[in-house]
Amino acid sequence: YELRELQQRLGITFVFVTHDQEEALTLSDRIAVFNNGFIEQVGTPPEIYHQSKTEFVCDFIGDNNRLDEGTMLMLSQSSGHTFKDKAGYIRLERVRFNRDYPNDVETKGVVLDMEFDGILLKYTVKLTNGKHIHIIDKNDGFAKREIGSEISVFMNPADILQF
Repeated sequence: YELRELQQRLGITFVFVTHDQEEALTLSDRIAVFNNGFIEQVGTPPEIYHQSKTEFVCDFIGDNNRLDEGTMLMLSQSSGHTFKDKAGYIRLERVRFNRDYPNDVETKGVVLDMEFDGILLKYTVKLTNGKHIHIIDKNDGFAKREIGSEISVFMNPADILQF
């Protein structure tokens, strides 16, 4: 906070080198993601996170689920959306327990594990096709899913990143 406040107050440019993703996302106006000395992507923090241009950037910044062929096929068949024959990724917070959007695709699963992190809960869910995915949910004090419980899982095909 103090570095960002100082930079803005003085109106100067900082070049800040870090491997800490949280620092990069919170301090930066623009981020350059390097891979073996080469720039993979340059953009604003939301662009880097939500619109990763390469598989490396997507995998490096933030947490995500790599979707297997079976899950991609299920999403294609259920939504009518045609996916390229490439790896698919979805951010943990984009997988939900409730249908929030009309295009959300529902699948079933079983809660395998839950990590408590204060305001967030991180679930591991085994989908009916056997794929394990992770879901981050806000801890509202009410919606805790019990280990072993059968649940619905919703994903919006528009949230899938492909490379």
